[in-house]
Amino acid sequence: MLYVEALALAIIVWLIIVCVFCVIATVRKPPLKKPQRYIKSFETTLRTDEVMKSIVNFAIRTGYRIENFDEKEGQSILSDGITLTSWGFFYPIFISKSDSGSTVVEVGVRGKASIVGTIAFRCQERVLNGIKGYIFARG
Repeated sequence: MLYVEALALAIIVWLIIVCVFCVIATVRKPPLKKPQRYIKSFETTLRTDEVMKSIVNFAIRTGYRIENFDEKEGQSILSDGITLTSWGFFYPIFISKSDSGSTVVEVGVRGKASIVGTIAFRCQERVLNGIKGYIFARG
């Protein structure tokens, strides 16, 4: 009988912790400044406005939410929701011109709750490759 009570208490505590993280993940605001770490980038020959259109098309067709969009600054923030493996992530994207004339696309990642392990980087890689694919199809 003591085992069943301990198990029930453990389940209740676990559910409370999950609920707290869900609230944190749904309330957290996207980052508006460029992150200093966890950035992956690539270059393309498309103009910045064409890259922004490709990012919007990618987000709309794949289910990512557009949290922030500023075409004048070349910034946008995509996000995904809570899944079984994560609390969701923000993906700040920054677009700029390089000295060589090409367009640089930088994709960062920030967890809506704490980040543990490599899942954030796999999700970031998925967004980066998706955007590359849309840009390649467009160019």
